[in-house]
Amino acid sequence: MVDVDWFKVMLQPEDKLLLCTDGLWDMVRDPTIEQILSAVPDPSQTGNALIKAALEGGGEDNVSVIVVQIAEASQRTGMTGVQLLARPESPQWPPM
Repeated sequence: MVDVDWFKVMLQPEDKLLLCTDGLWDMVRDPTIEQILSAVPDPSQTGNALIKAALEGGGEDNVSVIVVQIAEASQRTGMTGVQLLARPESPQWPPM
């Protein structure tokens, strides 16, 4: 059985979310991860920098990283508390 930790956080524009495997957090300590997330503004460059740090830290496992940066909400949906964050030029997966 898997125990899942979850919590709610109010996100603000420019906040970043990091989803990663143990290949990152086993090789790179939290303060270094935080420093990279803060220092590298572009999310794809941030992901590349985190993967590079994991590989330089020993790279004993596969490394998967997704960095999401919260944008200013550009459109309201009509549902209370829900706003659209994607823009037409935002990458979509799978492609639509």
